[in-house]
Amino acid sequence: MKRLVFFLLLAAMGSSGCDTLTGTFTANINGQAWNPPLPVAVRTGNRYTITAASSDKQMIFNIGTATGSYDMSLLEGQFQPFVYTPNLTNTNEYYIGSAGTINLTSVANNRLTGNFNITATSTSLGTIIVSGSFSNIMATN
Repeated sequence: MKRLVFFLLLAAMGSSGCDTLTGTFTANINGQAWNPPLPVAVRTGNRYTITAASSDKQMIFNIGTATGSYDMSLLEGQFQPFVYTPNLTNTNEYYIGSAGTINLTSVANNRLTGNFNITATSTSLGTIIVSGSFSNIMATN
């Protein structure tokens, strides 16, 4: 019940103009639109971690702090740039980026804007195409 109340509150905040605080995130996952309510970003050293989640799924991006394109090779040799979990009740099944890029087009006043076009694979689920954009997501340290 607490989880349901939390997500209803998030949805209400998202529809009331809170995007000025949180930014926006849109994705197309194999032809299906997805718009999680409150994307967040955290800066740790020389990378940003952007997390977009809804009640059932989650995407995580690990990218550098400079504008530019980040491919799907491991960032700093240890962080996967893209991880998508389509079912949060089964976190053992997930996709990782296998091709494509995440583009960070603007970093201004601790706010991130960019886009992505990624082919992601899972050993148990196959391959998907994920594309979309994020805008004005506030990053914290």
